[in-house]
Amino acid sequence: MDLASKSILVVGLGRTGVSVARFLLMRGANILVTDDKNEPELSGQIGQVWAAAGHDSSRVKLCLGGTLPLQFGKLVLVVLSPGVPVTHPSVRWAVACGVPVISEIELAYRFLKGRTVGITGSNGKTTCTALIGLILAKQYRKTFVSGNIGVPLIDRVEAEDETCWHSIELSSFQLETVDQFRPNVAVLLNLTPDHMDRYKDMKAYQSAKSRIFANQRQDDVAVLNADDARVASMAAALRARVLWFGRQRPVCRGAFVKDARIFIRTDDGEAALLPLSDIRLRGDHNVENVLACTAAGVAAQVEPERIAEAVRDFKAMEHRLEQVETVAGVAFFNDSKATNVDAAAKALQAFREPLVVIMGGRDKGADFATLREIAKGRVRHLVLLGEAAPKIQSALGAQIAASCVADMRAAVRVAFSMARAGDIVLLAPGCASFDMFRDYQERGQVFKAAVCELKEKNAK
Repeated sequence: MDLASKSILVVGLGRTGVSVARFLLMRGANILVTDDKNEPELSGQIGQVWAAAGHDSSRVKLCLGGTLPLQFGKLVLVVLSPGVPVTHPSVRWAVACGVPVISEIELAYRFLKGRTVGITGSNGKTTCTALIGLILAKQYRKTFVSGNIGVPLIDRVEAEDETCWHSIELSSFQLETVDQFRPNVAVLLNLTPDHMDRYKDMKAYQSAKSRIFANQRQDDVAVLNADDARVASMAAALRARVLWFGRQRPVCRGAFVKDARIFIRTDDGEAALLPLSDIRLRGDHNVENVLACTAAGVAAQVEPERIAEAVRDFKAMEHRLEQVETVAGVAFFNDSKATNVDAAAKALQAFREPLVVIMGGRDKGADFATLREIAKGRVRHLVLLGEAAPKIQSALGAQIAASCVADMRAAVRVAFSMARAGDIVLLAPGCASFDMFRDYQERGQVFKAAVCELKEKNAK
C-alpha cells in the first residue's frame, strides 16, 4: 500500500491517533488531523505530530474544535480512532464524499507480515490478550501484544517480520471499520449487553463483534464460547475451522473442564493440561478466560506443556480483580476494568467473603436490576458515585443499603467504615469512567491511592 504524497484524514488525536499520524508521515503521506478538542487541550499530542513531520510542516494540517475538514484537497482515506463513532460529523462528511473509512487496526494489518490472534468479547479481552501473548511467547521467539490493550497495533509494524505472532485486543469500535483484516486465529469470548449507548440493540452490537470472522478462510481458526448461546450460534456461518471452549461441559474439539482439571481435545485425542488449582486468577469467569486462551494456544500450534507453563506463570493484571491492600482486616480489590454490568456481576461472584461494593460512573445504557439476585446475600453495602449513582440506587437500593458520595476518596472512606474485619471492599463500577476520570486506568489508580492513604492514616 503506497501512501507517498496521498492525503489522509486522521480522526481523533488520542494515543492511537498520534501513532497513526506518525506512521503516515513516516510513509510519506500528507495528513489532516481533526479532533473535537481545541489546540490548547491537545498541545502534547500536536507536538508529537509536528516532531514526526520534521522540517516539512506543510504535510500536516489541523482541523480542531469540531470544525469540519472541508478544505484539504482530495482525500483518499480516513483513519478512525477507536473511541470515535462512525456517526461523527467528520466521518459522515467523508462517507458522503465517497472517501473510504477504516480503523487503525485495518491500516496496520495492511502492512503486517506476521501471524495474528485477534481477541474480542464483552468481557475478559485484556486478560486474554495478555495471557495469549504469554502463551505465544513460550513457543515463538518474537511476539507482540497490542490493540485495545494500550499499545496501538500500528506501533508494531516497523518492528515485526514474517516470524512474528501478534496477540491483538479488539473492541467492537475497532471492528466496525475493518475491511481486509483477517486474523489467523479469531477469539470471541462472550457477548453480553455493553455500549448500549452506542448501539441501538444487541443485534447491532453482535454484528460489530462478528466482523472479527468476516474475512477468515478455511485454514484459519475461530475460537468460540460453547457456553454462550449468542456466540455458539455464530459457528454455522463461519468459514474458519472452529475450536470450542467451555466450562460447563466437554466440547467436541477445544478446551474444557473435567474433574477439576483443564483438558484439551483435538483430532488426536484428549489430554489433561493442568488442575484448576494452578490458575492464579480469582473467579469462574477467569477459568473461562484460561480455557479460551488454551484453545487459542492450540490453534496457534503451541505445545500443551508450554500453554500450561504460561497459565501457571500468569498473574492478575492491574485493575482486574487486583488485590491492593488490607487495612484492619478488610481487603481492598480493584476491578476498575469492570466497565459494564456483566463484568461487575462476575467480579461479585468471584468472592465468598461479604462485600462492600463501590459502583458508579457513566451509564452505558445498562440494566442494573440484573444484579439483584447476584448481590443478594453477598453485598453488605453499596457505595455509589458518578452520574449513574441515582439509577443504581433506584435499581438496587430497596434491597441493599446504599450511600452516595462525591468522589473516590470519599467512596473508599465510607466503604471502609461499612466493612468489618474479613470483608472485601471491591471497586466494581459497572460503568464507564468518563464522567470523572480520563479512563478506567486513572479511576483504578485513584482508588488505589485512596486505599494507600487510608492505610497510612489507620496505621497512626
